[in-house]
Amino acid sequence: MTESLSKSIGELISFEQQFQVSILKNEARLLHLIKTEPGKPIKYYFSKSGLSYRGFYNVLQNLLEANAIKEMPSETDRRIRLLV
Repeated sequence: MTESLSKSIGELISFEQQFQVSILKNEARLLHLIKTEPGKPIKYYFSKSGLSYRGFYNVLQNLLEANAIKEMPSETDRRIRLLV
């Protein structure tokens, strides 16, 4: 994701929060979160996303299938999956 695109999406997210409207799809919000804070556990992104459990994992699966993000095991604990 380019820096200008990331900045634009960030501005849209701020607008959404300020005016309590929904402009972006959940995929765009989650993708922006992962690209701005890469290498964190799935649980971290789930808690920051504000999505339901089922909704989060549906969006996550869509992004993984589209190869927009990658999933990798943590070097310290193989049970933890990181997103980049």
